Amino acid sequence: MKIFIDESGDTGVNKITSSRFFVLIALMIADDYESQFQTVLKQLKINMGVSENFEWHFAHNTKQQRGTLIKTIDKMNFAYVAVIIDKSRLSVSDRQNLKNKQAFYQFVY
Repeated sequence: MKIFIDESGDTGVNKITSSRFFVLIALMIADDYESQFQTVLKQLKINMGVSENFEWHFAHNTKQQRGTLIKTIDKMNFAYVAVIIDKSRLSVSDRQNLKNKQAFYQFVY
């Protein structure tokens, strides 16, 4: 099984300069389906006319690119887990304890 992990947001807890949410997503693809998944994504890039090295960064991709990706992988066999932390709901003591990036990651995991 292949597991791909990505995150969005930042680990900062300053209410003014940090993102409100921290999102961690794990995408799990069984070995039997990895080749098919890679082939479909490669063909999708060709169909979209983007480079082979094109990366999916939802903050930078167009709405059409995001929609096309979601519609394409929706038909695939995979599982995912998402953890979403609303940092604005952290207590004052939690914010004090999580100022260090490593401490924040330990809190999430």
